[in-house]
Amino acid sequence: MNIKEGFVSLSATDCFGIDKLKLFTDGFEVGNIKNWNIQGHTKKAGANEIEPTALFSVNGEPIYGAAAYVNKPGYSATIKYGKLVVEFNPSKCFHDFNLTADQDKIGTAIQRIQSDIKETLFTDVDLMSTAVGRMDLTAQAVMSKTVPHYDQIIKGARSLKRAPKTEYPHGFLMGNKTRQLCTYDKGLKLDIDNGIKWTDATNLLRVETRSLTASAIKEHTPFKYIADVLTAQPGQFKDTYLKTFSALLRIDQAPIQFIELSALTDLIK
Repeated sequence: MNIKEGFVSLSATDCFGIDKLKLFTDGFEVGNIKNWNIQGHTKKAGANEIEPTALFSVNGEPIYGAAAYVNKPGYSATIKYGKLVVEFNPSKCFHDFNLTADQDKIGTAIQRIQSDIKETLFTDVDLMSTAVGRMDLTAQAVMSKTVPHYDQIIKGARSLKRAPKTEYPHGFLMGNKTRQLCTYDKGLKLDIDNGIKWTDATNLLRVETRSLTASAIKEHTPFKYIADVLTAQPGQFKDTYLKTFSALLRIDQAPIQFIELSALTDLIK
């Protein structure tokens, strides 16, 4: 499949955005557990008994378990170690593959999730007051050739910090437990997700930068809290993307070899 043959038409605003957000807070109250899944404790090696831990209380009664969790079509929520964690893809809330960093849209997605948590999980939480525990900033572009054409350039790239690198067909994952960079054929992934088993490579290249922990967010981005995300100045998302990209990866005589300037590099400057 060639994307330019009509699979998708990308505008400049569709090519860059936030692909994943993880928010966390200890300011929540569960009113009923009936729609939460409670994960039981497991006995630690060498222990004679399981030591129960209270996750939270409902009307003064402690609820014991290793974690409480739920997976919804638009988000997942987990309660563990006294914190409620909500993870979602702001871009996918509005489109299967187009990307967005539009703060009004992100705010709308958060409000919808907060309402659903209250209505279906009987849990009060102010997601607008949460901290950020993960952020994936992502760029994608329709290339002139299919993604495999760029394999040797991508896989031959050198990490500035010699981060471990895992190679996949038409892409790789590079980084550590705090920051990563991932490239892959997004068109191919869409085909696979839609149940198309025998599919050809496409020319829709996606390049993700991932800040995986709250400490990485705090140290390497200006987005410690969701309020920082929703009030970011123009260019802050793209500046952070480029900073993470260049911190993890060096491509000789690139980026013009790696990602065509007209398609992606100009977009994120």
